[in-house]
Amino acid sequence: MDWRLIHLRLPDIEPVGLIDTARLVRHLRPDFKRWNLTGLLADYGLEAEVSALVPGGRPHRALWDAVGAALLLAELVGQLPGKADTTLETLTRVTGQPHRPERESDDQLTLDLLPDIQEGT
Repeated sequence: MDWRLIHLRLPDIEPVGLIDTARLVRHLRPDFKRWNLTGLLADYGLEAEVSALVPGGRPHRALWDAVGAALLLAELVGQLPGKADTTLETLTRVTGQPHRPERESDDQLTLDLLPDIQEGT
């Protein structure tokens, strides 16, 4: 979902966080040349799985795109260093999207994966 479009239509919305899978791919795979969802699903070999989960669906339809984005996100998180400790805060920081935690938590992990991702480790 395009945050700019949402913000334009609903300027008062303040999400807790957004995860931009295209930005996450740019950090993990700077060699990729396509950043659209359909292209990324093809590159990661996920198109058939999305189509199986959404019979009769197709790209650029809400359910197909939502399932595709969810499968892509799972694939990308699996490639992150320290993936077992990945939090929403970490993902939103890596993708450069706004994150407004509702409350502080003593046990919340604050890993900084961005330097590791940029260095390719």
